Amino acid sequence: MRKITHEIFAAGMALLLINPDITYILPTILASVLGGVFPDIDVKFKHRKLMHNVFSLTIIGLGPLYVTMFIITRPIPILTLLLQAFFIGYFTHMLLDLFTKRGIALMWPLTSKTFKIINRRYDDFFINTLFSSLGLGALVLYIIRITYSIV
Repeated sequence: MRKITHEIFAAGMALLLINPDITYILPTILASVLGGVFPDIDVKFKHRKLMHNVFSLTIIGLGPLYVTMFIITRPIPILTLLLQAFFIGYFTHMLLDLFTKRGIALMWPLTSKTFKIINRRYDDFFINTLFSSLGLGALVLYIIRITYSIV
């Protein structure tokens, strides 16, 4: 999937799922976009294996969030929000890469077997347009929710 598609989809999903107060929109978007592109740091080394698996997602994405929410006696709300947004971005990155021809090695290092939902190139216009549109749609739903105070 193209980088911009990862970013738009991550930001839209984070805003829709977290439903942050209007003052935290920008930090939520930034953290989710960071999470949405973070897994591609493995592009030079075992790409779509090292950072594109459930173990990395759990350790890097959920680990800090768990510590912040359940271990620290007085959690810092903004830190929790940022970690939630980062996790959503990371998760959506892996989800979108399942829609590519190459897929991802979800269970690496236990197995190098790759998983994919469809057989499309990462730069396929249709699939990138679809997920970018879904991300923008989520953003619109979030805006409607905060504009009309819908919970």
